Amino acid sequence: MRGTRPAAAPPSRIIATGPTSEVSLQRPSVTDLQSRLSAALTGQYIIDREVGAGGMATVFLARDLKHDRQVALKVLRPDLAAALG
Repeated sequence: MRGTRPAAAPPSRIIATGPTSEVSLQRPSVTDLQSRLSAALTGQYIIDREVGAGGMATVFLARDLKHDRQVALKVLRPDLAAALG
């Protein structure tokens, strides 16, 4: 049908289908991703909150400590980052 979209997967689960199999990939929870990001960027940025999330990445509002300004940090999903290298 023209003009219709397939139903979207729930935000916590992505389903990818291939010619021979179906794979279910679990997204990390936002709090887990945010805590891992905070730990990795300690001393450089202070993560404030999640601004938005899409199929490929999550965007966080943060404070750049070196330049004392607000910035947006876009973080690729771990499984996507691994696939891209």
